[in-house]
Amino acid sequence: MNKQFALILAAALAVSPLPALAHAPPVGPHGGMQVHAGPLHQELMIADGTLTLYLNTMHDKPVDTAGATGTATLLLDGAPVQVALAPAGPNSLSGRLDQAVPAGTRIATLVTLAGKGPLQARYEWKPADTQAHGHDHGDHGDHTGHEGH
Repeated sequence: MNKQFALILAAALAVSPLPALAHAPPVGPHGGMQVHAGPLHQELMIADGTLTLYLNTMHDKPVDTAGATGTATLLLDGAPVQVALAPAGPNSLSGRLDQAVPAGTRIATLVTLAGKGPLQARYEWKPADTQAHGHDHGDHGDHTGHEGH
């Protein structure tokens, strides 16, 4: 991702409202924030200097991330910070993040699975101890506010 695109993405994150995430389980199987990313559930975890994304189908089946690429862009102190993501397990991508991520930080992810188009998702970071728990899949029909639908 080039620097100009990162700045445009950061500006969009700064001004775009984030919708309620009630249609996806707010907490994923690994305890992270979970949202829809195209036809998938994408779970975000940030711990011990690592940002990790887990990808599952809407029926919580792991998605193969071999050959996948990705980027997470965080808006920290008004400036975009990019984290390159690489496969880190059967259904995950991760990258190093050497900064603390305060609650409320806006994060955009862009993941491209091998042979597939890009999937985008947006988050407003909430540390695990502040997230609502639950696993209500509800309606998967209207995914307003999440790219890739």
